[in-house]
Amino acid sequence: MTGTRKRLLINLCLLALVIGAGWMAYQQVQKDNSGVDTLYTDTIGDTMREIRILVPGKDELVLSAEGEDWFITQPIQAKANPKSLRHLLTMMAEPILKTYEVEGKALETYDLGDAAIRVTFNDVEYVFGKLNPVNRQRYILLENKILMANEVVYELLNRGVDGFKEEK
Repeated sequence: MTGTRKRLLINLCLLALVIGAGWMAYQQVQKDNSGVDTLYTDTIGDTMREIRILVPGKDELVLSAEGEDWFITQPIQAKANPKSLRHLLTMMAEPILKTYEVEGKALETYDLGDAAIRVTFNDVEYVFGKLNPVNRQRYILLENKILMANEVVYELLNRGVDGFKEEK
């Protein structure tokens, strides 16, 4: 092999390496620009009309929108506290830190069974399980996936009607 051929071969290999590195960098930029997956799901829709909260041992709490205002329609009739609603909706922006498939998992292990708090936005149900003791992230069941997120609404949900009734 002549010196010219060797240089040509080396240059072609280097060009292939540069193209490969450029492609990998492009893929990483695309991934970074796609944003973080959050607890929000498109199946909720653009307009929230109803929220249902079921805490085991308590009556189901139903919140309904009438125009810009929200009202508790079950188990009592009252105006809903806008501050509590905003706090509840912050959970939609929480990033999903880890995802597990439900298949083959015992939901009771994560406290995602019948004793779990359930929140339904329109027709999309979120099931709140226990906190992971190691990383303090909560297990949340959504659409046949177990998600882990740093949510901050669990205590609000546990208060039931008292957490959402507007203070006078």
